[in-house]
Amino acid sequence: MGSSPPPLNHRRGLQPSHQLWDPGRGADPAGNKIAEWAEKHDLLPALTDTPTRHSGKCIDLVFTNCPASTRVEHSLNTGSDHYTVITNLPEPLRTTPGAGKKYVPMECWEDFGQLMRSFAWTLPTVDLTTPSETNLDECAKALQDLFKQVIEAAGKTRHQNGHSAPWWSEKCKAAHRAYKEAADGSPAHEGARKTLRDTIRRSKRAHWDEIIAEASATRNIWSVAKWRKATDRFQPPPLIDGDKSISDPTERATFLRDKLLKRKTTEEDISDPWEEDFPVNKSIHWDQTVSESEAKKATTGSGKTAPGADGISVALLQLAWPAIGEYVTNLFRGCLMIGYHPLPFRSAEITIIPKPGKPEKAYTTHKGYRPISLLSCIGKGLERLLARRVSLLAMEHKILPEQYFGALPKRSATDLVACLLHDAEVALAQGLVVSLLTLDISGAFDIVMRNRLVYRLREQGWPPLFVKWVDSFMSDRKALVRNGYGTTLPETELECGAPQGSPISPIVSMLYFSPSLKLNDPNTRFGYADDIGIMAVGADTKETTQKLQWELEDTLNWGDRNAVSFDPEKAELIYFYRTRTQTHDEGVDFRGKTIAPQDSVRWLGIHLDSRLSFKKHLGIIKGKALKAANFLRSLNKTQKGSPPDAVAVAAKACVAPVALYGTEAFWPGESRQSATNPSRQVGTGSTGLTAILEPPFKAAARAVVPVWKTTNLPVIHRESGVPPASVWVAQTRLRTAARFAGLDRNHPISRRIDKKLPPRVPPTRLQRTAALVGKTVRPSLFAKNNGAVRAGPDLRGLPKSEAAEKHLELLDGLPRSTLLAYSDGSQDKQGNTGWGAVTYHDFKRTTACGPLANAEVYDAEAVGAFEAMKLARTRALANPDIREILLFLDNSAVVDGILGPTPASSQGAYMGLRQIAQRLLPRVTTRVAWVPGHKDVLGNEEADRLAKEGSELPCHSRNCSTITFIKRWVKKKRREIQDDNWNDNYPESYKT
Repeated sequence: MGSSPPPLNHRRGLQPSHQLWDPGRGADPAGNKIAEWAEKHDLLPALTDTPTRHSGKCIDLVFTNCPASTRVEHSLNTGSDHYTVITNLPEPLRTTPGAGKKYVPMECWEDFGQLMRSFAWTLPTVDLTTPSETNLDECAKALQDLFKQVIEAAGKTRHQNGHSAPWWSEKCKAAHRAYKEAADGSPAHEGARKTLRDTIRRSKRAHWDEIIAEASATRNIWSVAKWRKATDRFQPPPLIDGDKSISDPTERATFLRDKLLKRKTTEEDISDPWEEDFPVNKSIHWDQTVSESEAKKATTGSGKTAPGADGISVALLQLAWPAIGEYVTNLFRGCLMIGYHPLPFRSAEITIIPKPGKPEKAYTTHKGYRPISLLSCIGKGLERLLARRVSLLAMEHKILPEQYFGALPKRSATDLVACLLHDAEVALAQGLVVSLLTLDISGAFDIVMRNRLVYRLREQGWPPLFVKWVDSFMSDRKALVRNGYGTTLPETELECGAPQGSPISPIVSMLYFSPSLKLNDPNTRFGYADDIGIMAVGADTKETTQKLQWELEDTLNWGDRNAVSFDPEKAELIYFYRTRTQTHDEGVDFRGKTIAPQDSVRWLGIHLDSRLSFKKHLGIIKGKALKAANFLRSLNKTQKGSPPDAVAVAAKACVAPVALYGTEAFWPGESRQSATNPSRQVGTGSTGLTAILEPPFKAAARAVVPVWKTTNLPVIHRESGVPPASVWVAQTRLRTAARFAGLDRNHPISRRIDKKLPPRVPPTRLQRTAALVGKTVRPSLFAKNNGAVRAGPDLRGLPKSEAAEKHLELLDGLPRSTLLAYSDGSQDKQGNTGWGAVTYHDFKRTTACGPLANAEVYDAEAVGAFEAMKLARTRALANPDIREILLFLDNSAVVDGILGPTPASSQGAYMGLRQIAQRLLPRVTTRVAWVPGHKDVLGNEEADRLAKEGSELPCHSRNCSTITFIKRWVKKKRREIQDDNWNDNYPESYKT
């Protein structure tokens, strides 16, 4: 149909009649209504005077305005008392996406990898001496072409397939055959129809019961758990454009493309972003080097990602990496050297998907849809590599506001809400009123304009090569928009917008919008991607409303200057207060639209209420979690269902995260310090909050062990492995405290935890949570590996005995200029930890050992390596004949920490070791290697003895813990909480 008429509401159960489709019968009111509707919209009945039911009436109506043929097909009768009606359209509406294309199934992977290794030599050379855009484009295109040719040779054709019916059995076939053979209208025919329907019903039940019963592996239980989110196979409602209704797939895709991808044009962009001079921030180091391991992680380590128009998936890249790894690495290096994104990587297929969780009416406009760009996975590897680097640089050099979260490490949405709640609690404790205005940037990704983005990056001081790369990344973008029916619209040039689906688009968009978070006082602005919250504090709501009005006007004016629009329909206002007598009804004017205060607002997935009780939020997430728990419960009965261990895993993964979302930001704990008497603890009312969350966990426990309703509830929680809500929230709070302890020192949460509060202000819920685990030395996100320590002989992977022999052979061949150093860590049964270090050179030995407070063996290993390096430095400075230090450890994780990214726990030891190695260069080089432990290697055994000796020494300072110690302590404490709950609640029958 070229266009779809508006729907006609028709009472169910009526059998309308009219001469238009059933000439032998008279018209009734329902038939007249349908006939008028069809005539008004130029529709004709596809069947006339043709019975569609055993009664001989034509009541299954088909209307069309295109040359379609319709017939009743008795051979396809399904057992219903209605006949099967078939309509043949001039051309098929829907085809299987990718039908006719080649793909590489698992059984062809070996052939694919072999062909890639055989023909990788045909790729043109990446010129790293004088890289050029032409060469990089040629190499990228050749790489894509090689994949296409190998997929064509090794792959199979994807055929058009209909919907499968895996439950269709031999009994179903026999029953269907008997039904077809029975004479129509006879008693045997009616009996065969009932038999067919009963057989199909039993077959379906048996098939799904078998799948549920066999879901013992974790992968299978996830598949079953996804059934509760079954894909809706019905079509979305027609799009409404003024008075026009759009249902045709091509017209829908065109309409959505124009509305979503062409929000902005180059007319709103600036003309020349390079005209004005800006100083370059020389401290921002643009690293042009790329290691093969870094390229591999960025390209093949992203899990399941949909392939782009070139059809190259992550799985194929993983198979081909041994053949093309070096080539891809060189391609990435060339791109960084000249600041260029290859043209073949800028083409995309765009699929427009409905936004989840919206009401049906939202899908009649473009606002209910989101365009997702399917880009080349090779190009996305380069984008992902840059995104990781740029996000760290943006934080390190304070280019982004401190309270702007999103595509940044260790910055989650709940962290931002926790920061906002902390500031609100401090203000409320001082008798003030807090107001919050939330804003949403309209079409954030789609309104980013190339020249304005380039200008912004230059204004922020980014290195010219990165700015050039972004300029090329945003230029000459083309897209094929899928219409959802297996075909695409003609290729479209995209003038504006950062592609949704690109790994670098989120951080680039944040850099683009970041000035809006720096207006006036940045400490009162909170941003997450395209969501902005503005907080105002004052003596009353009149004062805070006036402040928010000023802030809103400044924000909207900034948006006007930068071609950024904010959606007034999504703006919300709420007041936080503790007084009950004041009225709070002042609104904010959003250019003619009044934003009235709400009792609660949803921001970043958390429902904030005026009293900060979070009862509404818990009620909403309880409903969602209960739905998931009840679905799992419906799979398990007393006599059939999935194995309990598999369901327990699914219950913990599908129910708990939903039920506990946001609790790490606002859960108050069981007690707090009194505001009037600091030495007194008062309740927080968390018992009532816990009671709200009990039903989902109770249902989840019953899903694991489907027992009688009268079974004692503590027993159900114990036997199912799904503890009650009180245990979950206590454990989550402990885990949150451990995570807070590992945040970097520049994190807004770290600053709030460590900041001293005003007089007579009790600790906030954020500070109370953090205090559960004590203090630690906060790591830095920007601890770089200077590369001063190189890898020694790698014996990992060999059996320990063989590795020990190889190690001794290695020592026999070393020159006298090499100093050997060994280190180890140890912990006794009482938890006392110690480190040991020993060095050997020229038949002389030096040793050292010492204790560590509140640390784990891992920390002792790292500190021992640092202390061994200090011993080696002393000897190297005293002996000019020493040219190399060879450091051996029996902890593989510490070796990786020295050679790779700097770990968070005991970070000072890693950085100190590298600094010593750096200062000894170039005369003395340092290498580190793994050595098998407890295999009679002299140096390792001596270091182990010294570590045990160090753990017995007295340790005078225990005020600070390492991060690994805190994690282990929290793990132990979480077990104790669960055990204590059982000991307090187990029934008499369980007592021994």
